[in-house]
Amino acid sequence: MDAFAGFAWVTTWKGIAKFCGVSVDTVRRWEKQFALPVMRLPSKTGLGPGLVTALPSELNTWLREFSDSLERSKIERAKRKAADRASRKAAESNNGGLPLH
Repeated sequence: MDAFAGFAWVTTWKGIAKFCGVSVDTVRRWEKQFALPVMRLPSKTGLGPGLVTALPSELNTWLREFSDSLERSKIERAKRKAADRASRKAAESNNGGLPLH
């Protein structure tokens, strides 16, 4: 990310992907599913997809928040799995040690 420190904008999906350290497919998915902060500018002719661009500061903030959110999700999933295992183990012990189906 330091390579982009002097730039005001990151342009193109490829540039945004490089900035984020992931593939182009990933940043496009992040835009659709998780509101990655990119801006779409109209093409010069008004036809076609136009230009995609993002501010490095906004990407950095989003990446930090997204990373924190993923970490919280992983922790919550691990807690749920542990609780499910404990619940199953308790149910099996009440069932004479036989697995539940």
